[in-house]
Amino acid sequence: QAQARTFTVKNLAVKGYIDAPKQNESLQGTSEVRGWYLSGSDVSKIEVYVDGKYQGKASYGLSRSDIQRAYPEYENGSAGYKYNLNTKVLTTGKHTLTIKETGVNGETQTQARIFTVKNLGALGNIEVPQLNETLQGISEIRGWYLSGSGIKRIEIYVDETYKGQANFGISRPDVMNAYSQYHENNSGYQYYLQTSELSAGRHTLIVKAISLNGETKTTNRTIYISKLPGGALKKGIDISHHQNDNGKINFDAIRESGVSFVIVKASEGTDVKDSNFEENINDARNAGLEVHAYHYFHSTGSDSDAKKEADLFASQLKKVNFNGYAFIDVEINGSKGTNVTNRITIFLNELKKQRITKIGVYSYKSYLNNYVNLDQLKKNFPGLIVWVAAYHDINLGPQFTTDLWQYSSSGNVPGIVGSVDMDFAYNFRF
Repeated sequence: QAQARTFTVKNLAVKGYIDAPKQNESLQGTSEVRGWYLSGSDVSKIEVYVDGKYQGKASYGLSRSDIQRAYPEYENGSAGYKYNLNTKVLTTGKHTLTIKETGVNGETQTQARIFTVKNLGALGNIEVPQLNETLQGISEIRGWYLSGSGIKRIEIYVDETYKGQANFGISRPDVMNAYSQYHENNSGYQYYLQTSELSAGRHTLIVKAISLNGETKTTNRTIYISKLPGGALKKGIDISHHQNDNGKINFDAIRESGVSFVIVKASEGTDVKDSNFEENINDARNAGLEVHAYHYFHSTGSDSDAKKEADLFASQLKKVNFNGYAFIDVEINGSKGTNVTNRITIFLNELKKQRITKIGVYSYKSYLNNYVNLDQLKKNFPGLIVWVAAYHDINLGPQFTTDLWQYSSSGNVPGIVGSVDMDFAYNFRF
């Protein structure tokens, strides 16, 4: 014989509270989540979620005599829980913390709290290469990055094309000393870029840091890739009517040979106009070449003669709607007995008055060293392009600091019958 009876279970209700963090509290780094839970059926586990994503299981059973005194009917003096939340992996801003209690009987209860993550933002620097530096071959990319969240990886891009992942974690005590609040000693990165895969000319190097919380930070740098001797950016020629003596110049053939720019003689002294200037400028421009011009300076007369020479040069340039660089060519022996720098200054000032502001000076190396104060000219004319003639093995490079190097007076290019002056450009502004 069997007997049955219905009964009702009335376990004590689940109670709990999140002690930390407080509502809308700001957190950084590893932050403690703590509180307490009571259940008439006993607590099986306490789980921690952020924005609905499981983070881990809290330690439950910590002594809480204050809770036992407040709720003696539960007969539980170990109702405390604790969890160390790594906020470094969370994005900056507001988040929702959820604590989920599961009782032995399978019933659950949740509590939620809003908090704000305020980790230190990412910052970094590209130390190598320098801004506008010219690179050849295999070139080092080097710098450092910091993030309050921690750096997950460093990616290298050129013109937004992914090139690879940098080696990150190199010791940088100098960065640690400068930004001690990040508590990170190993913030350095390094990467070797194969520039042979890139076209010659201007490119944008991008270093992208991805933090552990998924946030990204990029730093950019303009670089130039050279495939020419000595790290030159581009190759050119300079010409006068003499190059037309053996027939019309074929500028299309010149451009197709790898020449990028042409510097054309416009005038000489106070009254000589190059007979082929307009033809050479227009034909070179139509072939897609960069065009610049020069004036052969006598400078042996008075200051007024220097001004007259500039006026003649300017009048020639205006005929061809000129917007390239205008060079003064200073080299004749007669000018050695005069104050050359002052005469050049008068000439260039006159060009500026006539709104010709892209200017430069040309001579051979020893003449510039002995008779021209380049430091003074550069100070008086910011952005002045210096064009130097010195003839030796091109594979040695110019062997001096310059913007343009005339490396040969007896070069040969398709499109010109006979010899021609050859040049390399090193300044990205030219």
